[in-house]
Amino acid sequence: MRELQRQMGQRRGLQLRPRSLRGQSPWPIRAGPTQTPGLAGLAANPAESERLLAEEAARVPLGRLGQPSEIATAALFLVLDEASFITGSELSVDGGKARA
Repeated sequence: MRELQRQMGQRRGLQLRPRSLRGQSPWPIRAGPTQTPGLAGLAANPAESERLLAEEAARVPLGRLGQPSEIATAALFLVLDEASFITGSELSVDGGKARA
């Protein structure tokens, strides 16, 4: 499924090129474990939640969970002029987890 999404993004980038537009994958941000109420809510109680979050953080090479604002900042970057040479791609915002 991930490969299909990647191919769709590449194709969209090529299709939009003649109109001087950029296209990203349908889900251009590949987010890693992010500290949200949803992730914490997977546990049955607060103590279990702390353990779950610590275990997830230990699996990330940077040693911590991402923050929602970090994911949002990456998404915002893709629509800025500073990202004008980026099209049909996917951005991993995962603390290095995809490469570990």
